[in-house]
Amino acid sequence: MASFGFVSRRAGHGLRQHCATVALTSLTIALTLSVFGGMLLLQINLQKIARGWSDVQLTAYLAPSVGAAELAALQSRLQSFAEIERVHHISQDQAWRDFQAALGAQSALLDGLPRDVLPASLEITLRPEFRDAVTMEPLAARLKQQQEITQLDYPQRWVERLGLALSALRWLKWLVAGVLVLASFFIVSNMIRLALLARRDEIALLQWLGASEALIQTPLALEGAVQGLLGGAGGLGLLWGVYRLLRDDPAGLAELLPALALIEFLDAMSIALIVAIGILLGASASLFASRGMIRSWKASTAQ
Repeated sequence: MASFGFVSRRAGHGLRQHCATVALTSLTIALTLSVFGGMLLLQINLQKIARGWSDVQLTAYLAPSVGAAELAALQSRLQSFAEIERVHHISQDQAWRDFQAALGAQSALLDGLPRDVLPASLEITLRPEFRDAVTMEPLAARLKQQQEITQLDYPQRWVERLGLALSALRWLKWLVAGVLVLASFFIVSNMIRLALLARRDEIALLQWLGASEALIQTPLALEGAVQGLLGGAGGLGLLWGVYRLLRDDPAGLAELLPALALIEFLDAMSIALIVAIGILLGASASLFASRGMIRSWKASTAQ
């Protein structure tokens, strides 16, 4: 208990005595973690988009000449496909109303257009086990062979491209994080070295009184961990500001990119990861900087 009290008092004293260094170190860590967190944020929201696309139905547009009997026969034929879970008919009138609702305040642009300008269609929902590229391509080819269908839209190609982008982002995220953390490690280490130079007499006195190297370094590691914690919190604060800016959409970008209104912030695991990296970065940089200096000072004192 006595050692814990000594360590906490020494760490608190060091943080108060070198506020400028603490602020600069925390800011450096915050900027590093905000970049890493930004890539995590992008990955989470791209995964959300990919999940949403995987639930979108195939849309088969019907020829204008398809009558009620032909439509019923086509629906029955498609419903017999093992891959298809449900087939829903969208009439021309329903397509018009849906399009009008999607335009919202801009629906007046449709004035003067005939209501049958949009074709009737079938929304085809696949069974969950068949929502992959291996199944989608052959099924699309079979659907295009149906004489009643003039055009087929399906999102699988975009899902595949988004999947490739997500895979690349997962690797790029850790690569960029590694480079940034390594650069920050040496920047923070040098800042801590400068702060330690001002405390050389204090550390020399502790060595003269017989304090062990571990007892001297532990408060310094705790100081670094606190700076890392502050950096992690600062990085999350920067990310939250960017997130709110995009979510509140003061520039009106959501009209062009509706997905901005649906973006999500980092989950609890990602937040904990950023904070943990910050603490580890601060503590390890402090230990790295202090160990060599303390040993060199001890050697020079012994001589």
